[in-house]
Amino acid sequence: MDAGLLLSRVITGLLLAGHGIQKVSHHLGGEGLAGGGQEFRDDGFRGGVLTALAAGGGQIVGGLLFELGALTPLAAATAIGVMMVAVTVKWRNGCGRNATASSSPAIS
Repeated sequence: MDAGLLLSRVITGLLLAGHGIQKVSHHLGGEGLAGGGQEFRDDGFRGGVLTALAAGGGQIVGGLLFELGALTPLAAATAIGVMMVAVTVKWRNGCGRNATASSSPAIS
């Protein structure tokens, strides 16, 4: 059971951190900070680049902390906060990839 929980924590943390990396850089298929900022502006947020940096940074830090098992309550709160905003913004488009979403919040 401990190995299963560890594996779950590592996979979830890496997925979350990877999603954040996509928002702020061109790594892992991301469109960079400019692309992330444009996506946030398209979703109705002001300050697109700053918003993308905050969301991406939160996902990276939260994902890495979650993966390492360090400050787990803070990591979980960060992940929940960022992803709840994503779900509420993207909900109208459904759970899959679409023209306005670079990824699905239900998956990432």
